Amino acid sequence: MKKHLLFLLLAMSLPLFAQTTNQWTIPTGTVCTADPEHCTYYPTPDGSAPASQRFQTGDPFTQLVFAAPSTNADYCTNFSNNTTTAVWQPVADTDLHPGPTPTVVPPTISYTNVSTVKLFTLDCVTSETYTHPILYGNLHSEILAYSYVRNYRCGSRVPTTCHRTQWSTSDGSFADETK
Repeated sequence: MKKHLLFLLLAMSLPLFAQTTNQWTIPTGTVCTADPEHCTYYPTPDGSAPASQRFQTGDPFTQLVFAAPSTNADYCTNFSNNTTTAVWQPVADTDLHPGPTPTVVPPTISYTNVSTVKLFTLDCVTSETYTHPILYGNLHSEILAYSYVRNYRCGSRVPTTCHRTQWSTSDGSFADETK
């Protein structure tokens, strides 16, 4: 009898410890005007992952914001002392081909050669904002991106050519969260 009761108690508690991993694909060609560590992405869910409105990286908060009806966000932040838990690891990768230069180029914009290809990985402990008790998870993201110099016309009285480094995501970029 005691063995059956112990088995039943153990079987009932297993779902409490089960974890689920959801994954979202970061669209190829997302352009970041700063760098991939400080950018807003609009990922698409893979499989049974819930819809996400945006994956926002950088200061002050790195967050994964879910679409309705959830309207919840998971932050890479320790709210007890307002510090980030996000740890980025950018790694230069010269062996990867970044893909084609954007094909739709307005006449006032030209692109020079790709200058850098990097794999940006993020790992953090997440906490939800609107659940009691707070649910914690682990967020992992890998963003393969390449930088290029965007030349554009600027200046209203004296036309000038300005330059800005931008980043664009490549195939295989994703974010996943385990809770």
